[in-house]
Amino acid sequence: MVKKRRTKVIELKNVSKSYDGKPAVDNVSFSINKGEFVTFLGPSGCGKTTTLRMIAGFEKPTSGKIFIDGKDITEIPPHLRPVNTVFQRYALFPHLNVFNNVAFGLKLKKIPSGQYYTDKSGQKFEKLRKYTKEEIKRKVNEVLRLVDLEDYEARDVSSLSGGQQQRVAIARALVNDPEVLLLDEPLGALDLKMRKDMQIELMNMHKKLGITFVYVTHDQEEALTMSDTIIVMRHGVIQQIATPKKIYDEPANAFVADFIGESNIFSGIMLDDFKVSCMDHVFECVDKGFKKNQEIDVIIRPEDIYIIPKDNHAAMVIAHIESCVFKGDHYQIIAMVGEYELVIHETNEAIVGEDIGIFIKPFDFHIMPKARIINEIETEMVSDNVVDICGSNFDCNGMGLPEGTKVIASIPFDKVIIFDNEEDGKIGGEVVNTIYKGSYYQCIVRADNYYIFFVDTQDDWLKGDRVGIGINPEDIQIKATEQNKS
Repeated sequence: MVKKRRTKVIELKNVSKSYDGKPAVDNVSFSINKGEFVTFLGPSGCGKTTTLRMIAGFEKPTSGKIFIDGKDITEIPPHLRPVNTVFQRYALFPHLNVFNNVAFGLKLKKIPSGQYYTDKSGQKFEKLRKYTKEEIKRKVNEVLRLVDLEDYEARDVSSLSGGQQQRVAIARALVNDPEVLLLDEPLGALDLKMRKDMQIELMNMHKKLGITFVYVTHDQEEALTMSDTIIVMRHGVIQQIATPKKIYDEPANAFVADFIGESNIFSGIMLDDFKVSCMDHVFECVDKGFKKNQEIDVIIRPEDIYIIPKDNHAAMVIAHIESCVFKGDHYQIIAMVGEYELVIHETNEAIVGEDIGIFIKPFDFHIMPKARIINEIETEMVSDNVVDICGSNFDCNGMGLPEGTKVIASIPFDKVIIFDNEEDGKIGGEVVNTIYKGSYYQCIVRADNYYIFFVDTQDDWLKGDRVGIGINPEDIQIKATEQNKS
């Protein structure tokens, strides 16, 4: 059987966007096929809406190119692009009824008339015309029928519910027959039940219309439910592009695993092919090709952990149950394996205080390389025992290297000190993410010069916290770079 060739409708090549020197989107490249439902997913500030706005033409890339149907549209204004956008806040005209809100764009639009004229130089051009009243009425009624609002033409938009207003906004975008429909968190203002209902309606619309939907959300369940493809973003960088199933079952890194659904994330060591060490135990897995004793992250989904009697020969480790909470369709169990916390989802209630056996299938250990194993900063010596780190001077063992020597300053994750009071540190920064790793938290702090520090800590810092960063002199490792030898 010959596979159908998929046609690219949107392509971004090395696109970046900066505001005041701060990168919002950093060198992203991807393509979207015709008829796909693609979702940009990530936390606030990850660059997903900025990327959507660049496709729409509301923002211009700092660098890179954007193509639609193979044509470079980077410099083309929004109204000349074959896309329409639906915003979270609807952007409806309060003084117009439903019909006139939907018809607004059609009344301004000009289309080919089928008649031609020749200018003075002899060039032939097709005349343009506006839609007739009958054509506008037919198109508006068709699209209102599609969004289940066919009897609402004369209603004031202010009298509609949030869900109905969102349908009007979608109808207004669809009536112009766009090749691509861009949706910027369109369900964000709706209550939970209405969101669920609108998810189904959007999926049905997509199937009926067959056009490309590009959707932005921070809601993981929404993305997993509706999408053909998910693009996960963080700090303006794409972390993974894959189907919802692959994103969930095979996350590309610890961030994706933590952001999509619930996960147990542990630091581990790949001892050999098919053998991993984590939680102070050795387990069989299905992964190979890592360096011997390579530091890695181990991801285990809560639903992939089986509780068995502790004396069962299949028990890999013994755990102690700390809590058991009913969550509606499962019990969430917290168990301790030594000092490591394990989250388990089970259909049966467990007894708090009991010791249990744990069994995990080899293919349910998801092994991935660490994004970084130490903080490394390219900088220079201020004097023989003082180094510049993120614009501040730090005492260190500079090995007698003279002022101006280019060096790499390395700081282990657990040697970076976070202060609640920003003034107590030498560097100011903001917490952008925290991941629990079974026995400690890995905190990601963006310094004010945009360097990202990884910090292993016993404290759970909140996203958005302003903090100070300190480093003791003995914890800074200095190495001269190759540049000094040239």
